[in-house]
Amino acid sequence: NKRRLNIDMNPTLEGSEMASSSSSTPRSGSSMNSAPNGVAAAAAPYLNGLASSFSRLRVMDNPPPEDPRVEDVEKIAATEMNQLSMQSREQILYDLHGISETILDETPEFLQTSLTQLQDAIHQLPDGDKEAYNLAMTMDYKYVTNSNFRLKFLRSDMFHPTKAAVRFTKHFQAKLELFDQKLLCKDITQDDLDDGALKCLYSGWIQELPIRDISGRLVSVLFQQVLDQELTVEDKLRSVWYRRMTNADEIETQRYGIVFIIFD
Repeated sequence: NKRRLNIDMNPTLEGSEMASSSSSTPRSGSSMNSAPNGVAAAAAPYLNGLASSFSRLRVMDNPPPEDPRVEDVEKIAATEMNQLSMQSREQILYDLHGISETILDETPEFLQTSLTQLQDAIHQLPDGDKEAYNLAMTMDYKYVTNSNFRLKFLRSDMFHPTKAAVRFTKHFQAKLELFDQKLLCKDITQDDLDDGALKCLYSGWIQELPIRDISGRLVSVLFQQVLDQELTVEDKLRSVWYRRMTNADEIETQRYGIVFIIFD
């Protein structure tokens, strides 16, 4: 069956863990065909970013041709949009024009309650889903339980404790697969990147604009054509991991997110 997978843009659906530092999302994906399954599932967020609109994959009934014309693309887009609910279409337009979601009032009491709920949600996850997290807890308890660190994940999922718990544990699984175990409980720096990841980082394929969009989102521009074709997916993932986790150090980015503009 050669039908293709397409993104179902329905913000009311759950199941996507493909986001980076906030609830605002990119609108394009990156190829990860050669990445290990665990990395592709858990580290894709750092290539694609947080996804309130892109919530699940589904099969298109009428896939586009291999090399579609502009007219074909516009027709397909119109057909897919017409199949969405009014709420879904409005949310897509809000994202497109930078009308951000409601930003929560982060009082000290709210933050403490959210952190407690996150820990409870992590505790309820099956052990098989948090092996890397459990390993990290034995290695450096203070690093893993740091409140500012955990708030990055809560903000990414609009303080939904279960979603943030899944993202948090997947973070450690992806980090364990991308980097050495000795780096599991430390912030990744450029000194931790190998030659391929550094070459990718300094290629200029990802650049952030000096100003944010109207809703406060960081604007990240990707120029995929400048990348050396010999660079592996793992090189790209390690490079993007460093860059996105560095972006996530800014509270403004945690709260408002990142919007991606991708040039093929």
